[in-house]
Amino acid sequence: NEDIDEVFREYYRCINSFPDAKNLKYVHQILISNNIDAEHYIREEFDWIRSALSPKDRNKYLEILRVGRKFPFQKDLREQILTGLSLWEEKMTNVGIIDYLGLATQVHTFKDKIIPIYDHVIVDESQDFGTTELEIVKKLTKTGDNNLFLCGDIAQSVLPKSRSLKDATIQLEGRREKIMKNYRNTRQILEVAYEILYNNLSDEHFNNSDDTLEILD
Repeated sequence: NEDIDEVFREYYRCINSFPDAKNLKYVHQILISNNIDAEHYIREEFDWIRSALSPKDRNKYLEILRVGRKFPFQKDLREQILTGLSLWEEKMTNVGIIDYLGLATQVHTFKDKIIPIYDHVIVDESQDFGTTELEIVKKLTKTGDNNLFLCGDIAQSVLPKSRSLKDATIQLEGRREKIMKNYRNTRQILEVAYEILYNNLSDEHFNNSDDTLEILD
């Protein structure tokens, strides 16, 4: 009945004589010296890695562009973070607890055994799905017309996940439709939301080759 947030706190702060996270001390010091909540940021980094890469591909983390992650990590820091993630997963296993992305990670160990069993799949709130989760959805879906329908609003995404439809082998060319009329909010709400979004954009939001973000006036 332990809460996973409490278990992570125990892991990260090396409580109860469990020193697993000591290898993250250097990363921790660099982050706090830059006025960043290190514990929160590293946990989000763990989620970003697991949403971007299957377990067998994690070494790619040492080189890939971390889209959506603000603070730069050099290779030596990334190596320490990967080790920390492995020990965090081991901690969850030993305690007997798992989080959502941990479940997706476990499913990926059986990815080659997944067969497409659904003619059509609808994914609502697709902005909350990471690459590894979408890859599993794609594996479950048969090839055909209108086989996969993704509905979401990328501007509403609040989770620290990597999302690449291309890496999830989902092809959008010639299959994307944009809702040009606002059915949900008043014009005043939309104008305020647009201003907030526009004033907080950075270049990296437009450097994603997957082209999953487009700003409509």
